[in-house]
Amino acid sequence: LDGTDDLIYAEQQVTTPATITAMAPVGLSFKHLLSKVRFSFKNMFLNNETLVVTDIKMTAKNKASIDLTQPTYSWVFDAAAQDVVLNFGDAKSAQNFQIGQVASCDANCLTIPADNTKEYAVTFNVTVYHGDQAGNTIPVSTTIKGVEFKIGTQYNFTVELSGDAMGLKPIEFGDPIVEEWVTPTNPE
Repeated sequence: LDGTDDLIYAEQQVTTPATITAMAPVGLSFKHLLSKVRFSFKNMFLNNETLVVTDIKMTAKNKASIDLTQPTYSWVFDAAAQDVVLNFGDAKSAQNFQIGQVASCDANCLTIPADNTKEYAVTFNVTVYHGDQAGNTIPVSTTIKGVEFKIGTQYNFTVELSGDAMGLKPIEFGDPIVEEWVTPTNPE
């Protein structure tokens, strides 16, 4: 599973008609078996900073099985399941977004549903702009915890970005120490 391929199923109970001419068309209702994930980012800075969010990734597991004969479907992760990196691309085609605005990633990714005990590492880069001047690009790492991903459900996580959230605290100048500037008149 690389996050780009969907998995759907359809079922129809088979009945045997009295004669072949009595056979009616079979209706199928397709259902998604995976969870769809998307990320959005909200600019919560206090000044005139605009943001560019790039290289959004989430780590998930790549192998599981599901028994479609059971009345309730649930995925069971394979013992050999390994981490796979789902690539969401950039937020809003890497455009600067203003204070209070939300930018969504360009892609959705699909993942195997799991209970709320699984954790998912999420990484992305944020470049802070002051006007047209690019500041530092800050790599951000976080973890999604306590979220149950259900079958056939889509999730949009909104990440609020501020200087405090990324370890960027504003520089504040306190009261200076004021002393008389004296130049010696007769240095020896």
